[in-house]
Amino acid sequence: MKIQASKTPFVIFSVTQSSANFLENAKATGSMIDLLHDKGIPFKVVQGVYNGTNHVSFLVPTCSVLSKRDIIQLLNHYKQEAILVVNSQRKASLVYLDPRKNDLVGNKVSIGTWREVPESVAKNEESYTCDISTGVYYICVDSGLDF
Repeated sequence: MKIQASKTPFVIFSVTQSSANFLENAKATGSMIDLLHDKGIPFKVVQGVYNGTNHVSFLVPTCSVLSKRDIIQLLNHYKQEAILVVNSQRKASLVYLDPRKNDLVGNKVSIGTWREVPESVAKNEESYTCDISTGVYYICVDSGLDF
């Protein structure tokens, strides 16, 4: 499945924490994989880079069994700062979750249009996603920019 080809809305999130060690993050990631499998929720593991930090991340279609609200409630347990929400028109927003890191909690902040870009462009950004199964990179850009 190529991410861009489908117009299905989705969210991208991670369950890792910068304050946790490798083993704790691996355990949290493994438990999320188990949870998604156990509930029969479709997902794709992607490489997420948020504010310059690499994370194992999950792409979950929001038309699946798990709604955006369910994901937000679940991720509050993992104390995540924000999740990326992409709608069917590929408009992207960050939804802030963690009050310790941001006063925008609960707010949805538009960050542009989700677009496929060359690896060299993505890696010059502070935040991007790589579909590790295809090697395709994505960023959120202001509309009108061309690569």
